[in-house]
Amino acid sequence: MPDDNQPDSKSSAGKSEAVLTIGVAVLVFGLAFMVFKTTRTEDPTEKILGAAPQSSGSYASESASTNKYKNGHYVERGFANHWNPANTATFWLTEVPDAIRDASPDTGTNSNIRLADYAGHESCLDCHEDNHVAWRNHPHSRMNAYATPENVIGDFSGTKEIRYLGGVARFHTKDGQYRMELTRESRRRVYAITRTIGSRFFQYYVGTLVEGDPRESPASRTLEHVLPFGYWIDEAEWVPSVHVFRATDHDDDRRDPFSDHDIAPYDGGCSTCHTTRPFGDWAVNPGGAKRLAGLAPRSVAFDVSGYVESERPQFALKKSPGEISDADVLQLQEQFNMLPFKGHGVSLGIACEACHNGCDDHVKRSTKTKSDYLPAFFPKSPHVFTPSNNPNQPADAEALKTIHARTKENSNFICARCHSGGRPRYANGVDTWNSTEFSDAVKGSCYKKSDPHSTRETLSCVHCHDPHQGIGKKWKPSRQEDNASCLSCHAEFKDAKRLTAHTHHAADSVGSDCMNCHMPKINEGMQDMVRTHCIFNPTDKEMIEANQPNACNLCHLEKTIDWTIDHLRDWFGREHRYSERALVRNYPTRGQAAGLGWLRSRHGPTRLAAAEAAAKAKAKWALPDLLRLLVEDEYIINRQFTQRRLEEWLGFKFKDKGYRYYMTEPERLEAITRIAGELQTGGSLRLQASNSK
Repeated sequence: MPDDNQPDSKSSAGKSEAVLTIGVAVLVFGLAFMVFKTTRTEDPTEKILGAAPQSSGSYASESASTNKYKNGHYVERGFANHWNPANTATFWLTEVPDAIRDASPDTGTNSNIRLADYAGHESCLDCHEDNHVAWRNHPHSRMNAYATPENVIGDFSGTKEIRYLGGVARFHTKDGQYRMELTRESRRRVYAITRTIGSRFFQYYVGTLVEGDPRESPASRTLEHVLPFGYWIDEAEWVPSVHVFRATDHDDDRRDPFSDHDIAPYDGGCSTCHTTRPFGDWAVNPGGAKRLAGLAPRSVAFDVSGYVESERPQFALKKSPGEISDADVLQLQEQFNMLPFKGHGVSLGIACEACHNGCDDHVKRSTKTKSDYLPAFFPKSPHVFTPSNNPNQPADAEALKTIHARTKENSNFICARCHSGGRPRYANGVDTWNSTEFSDAVKGSCYKKSDPHSTRETLSCVHCHDPHQGIGKKWKPSRQEDNASCLSCHAEFKDAKRLTAHTHHAADSVGSDCMNCHMPKINEGMQDMVRTHCIFNPTDKEMIEANQPNACNLCHLEKTIDWTIDHLRDWFGREHRYSERALVRNYPTRGQAAGLGWLRSRHGPTRLAAAEAAAKAKAKWALPDLLRLLVEDEYIINRQFTQRRLEEWLGFKFKDKGYRYYMTEPERLEAITRIAGELQTGGSLRLQASNSK
């Protein structure tokens, strides 16, 4: 889209355009700032999915009680299996019934789920040097690490600080230990940093309180927890940690690190995915149990009582089956959830055995030239049973090979064990921010055989991602390589004429790139919007009716929703019908540019996706709303991402002009008004707008 494209307008007065300088935009800011919140488009997801959209089976609260104990076992209530509704996960606190044992293949005494079954990533180096070196350079390896000079990226020289909510945080070292010091008025807190989180975009820190008011929470002095400030690597500055203490990071619920007493224990949630732990411990952990129930490619029965008595006898329930309650199960899960890494974990970060499971037998029985015992890609243990769903076809020795082989289903489950969860969602159920890629992928058609007679196979994560090679800060494959990934299954569109007939765009244009239409950039990444992993059609009824981002208007921001609907129905069939009632309700200014409506939406993720697209397109008509977003938007992430995109467009750093996205709203208003005035004085930037806006 050209920089100076104008938003469409279908007002009764007709299309009337005016050229506005940035100075005029500044004049309207004062009024706009006061009314912006009350004039935003209503968020339809509040009606569709509830005020905080979540599924009934959400992984978001790793410690939430969803289990239901009955007849000696419990299940994770509300977690239907994504692959096959017949697949079940049962967790037994009594003897596993003979019927389940008889329907399961016998794995003997082999095990890959106990701490003793894990050899550690160092044991892989001699035979798998190339993969080990690649893993060392992969972000997985540094997802969690000890706070040593080799691992710490943040500036602890003592020369940098962050001023936030009336206080100041400083970062230095003392006696060879990294410290984070917070002061405001008479209150002072000093944390000793023990571990790091991340290494690509941000680095967050884990530690304990070592100096502070004696009345501070005792847990903050003993439990390693995530600290309130992290280091933004590209910008070389300290910033508030996000998506740790609050689910949405809304300004009205912003954590005050100088006075709040709540902490986020690292080993009580984060380490479920950021640290390599024994599979058995993971499966009893509430987050692991939910994922086993919802994402395992086959039915599983887990002898929890046998595993606990063998590996964690201190947690054994000293009750008869009839005395056990849901509360007892929750307590057991929480004890596993809070296990400290030291003495109980395998490796910091996501190491080899996070995917390959315990490999001690493989290491002991293999050489560089020969292996008599390959790793199993699914849990194997006398405590794990995989009963056949068909009682007339009990599992046999041949099934045993498939169950533990390197199949697509097992590979996907390995990825799903971390890349799944619950997030705020768009109207069609797609998650709005990252780390739940697999949860989104299984909502799309390519991860399931929609037609049982189809010869097209289900997609696998490793179809696009090499698990041993890191992505880096940017997605590396070219447009052509991305398209080739899709065309390896959809070969009919290798023909340029058929592709053009399908996309209605030139075959070599971005309008014919598969992912632009079927995997649009509507997912909040670490510092950029990234592609959703849910593969869906641009005709999606829920997104269009809800006035949330659709693939067509993400490119054609200046066009109206009716322009989009008309084209979709002309191209893909008049049977694509949209509720006129929903369109009237959710598009109060129907003739307005869709992109402008999104920027003014009450739905935060919609504003973020629109801001990213508009700034990247250098849409001058959107600049007043983008600047207003830097002041008014109540989500710290929205302001951060928009600031970054505008800096790329306008060519200067907002922090050099006195603006920081985490400032208070009055401070942000003062800084943005000043910046807008400087842009006006430059005289080089002119905005075009329509009267209908």
